[in-house]
Amino acid sequence: MLHTGQLDSLRGKSVSNRTLLARAREVGLEQFLTSEPSDVRKWRPTEGDGLFFDEVWYAQRTFARRSLQDCMEALLGVSFLSGGISMALRTGTALRLCFGGETPWSERYEKVSPTLVPPLFEPLEKELGYKFKSGQLLVEAFTHPSFTSNNACYQRLEFLGDGKSYLFQTSIKPAYNRTALIDVVILEYLFKKFPYATSGQLTWAKSRAVWAPALTTIAVKRLSLQKYLLVSNVELQKAIGQSVEEHSSISYEKIVLEGWKYEPPKALSDVAESLCGAMLVDSGYNYEEVRLVVERLLEPLLDVLHPNIPKDPTSELLLSLAKKGCERAKFEFVASLTLTEGSY
Repeated sequence: MLHTGQLDSLRGKSVSNRTLLARAREVGLEQFLTSEPSDVRKWRPTEGDGLFFDEVWYAQRTFARRSLQDCMEALLGVSFLSGGISMALRTGTALRLCFGGETPWSERYEKVSPTLVPPLFEPLEKELGYKFKSGQLLVEAFTHPSFTSNNACYQRLEFLGDGKSYLFQTSIKPAYNRTALIDVVILEYLFKKFPYATSGQLTWAKSRAVWAPALTTIAVKRLSLQKYLLVSNVELQKAIGQSVEEHSSISYEKIVLEGWKYEPPKALSDVAESLCGAMLVDSGYNYEEVRLVVERLLEPLLDVLHPNIPKDPTSELLLSLAKKGCERAKFEFVASLTLTEGSY
C-alpha cells in the first residue's frame, strides 16, 4: 500500500506539463489546434516557406508555449462539465492519460464493508447531512498519525480530499497543480457562478477557500471537528485549543481576505480534508452525492468568494518578481527587527 508521499508523487507526474505534452503529441492533438484568427477571411495562404500542396494546403504554424497542455486540460474540463466524472474518464482514456480506463468509479473500486458507527459521531453525521455506512472508515478519518491504535491514520483519506494551496510558495513557477475532491467541487461551483471570470481569477478565488486557515475555520465553526480528533501529542493539543479559540470568532470574509495572517496547526485542515475523502470512499465513489455535501459544508466560504479578491502581500511580491524575470525567491523569517535613527 503506497503512503501519501508516494501517491502525491505519482499524481504530480501524471498531471505534469511534460506528461500532458507527451500525450498530446501521441494523439496528434496539434492537428486540431489553430492559431489563426476566427475569421478565416483574414488568412490567405500563399506558396512560400513551409507551405506545400498535396491535395490539401499545409502551412507551418507556431503555437504559444503550453498551448497543447492547455488544450488537453480544456478538453477534460469540457468533458467533465458535459457528462460529469464518467465523461471525463472516457476523454482522459482517449487522450492516453493515467485515468485507469473508462470503468466508472462505482464499479471500479470495492465497496466498503458496513460497520457500526460509534454514537460519538451522530451529531457530526446530522450536521453533515450524510450517514456513514462504515464506522471504521469514519474513525480512520479522525485518527492523527501520533495516535497509536489498530486503525490507520487519516493521511491517505486526506490525500483523496486534499485541497492544498500554499500560503508561502517560494517557487514562482510551480511544477504542477494539485487537484483533489475539494478543489474540484469549488472549481465547478466558481466556474458556473462566474461565467465571465478568467482562469487566473477562478484559480485565485479557489485558492482562498482551500488554504489551511479557511479549512480550519470550516472545521471549527461548522463541524467542531476538534472534538472528534484522536491525537496523542500534548503540544499539538495545546496548539489546537488556541487555534479553535481564535478561529471561532473570525468571519468567513476575513479569513478569505486575510487568512495569510493566521497559522493554525495543520491537523485541523487535514481532518477536514480526510473527512471529505472518507465520504467519497464510503459513498462508493459517488461524486455527485458527495459534491452536494461538500458544497453545503463550504457554503459560508463560497458565498464570499469572487473573481476580484485582492492578493496577499507575499503573492503580490512574487508576481512583481516574476514580471522582472525572477523565477525563484527565498524567504527568511526574522524574529524581530529594530530600526534606529540613521539605520535606514
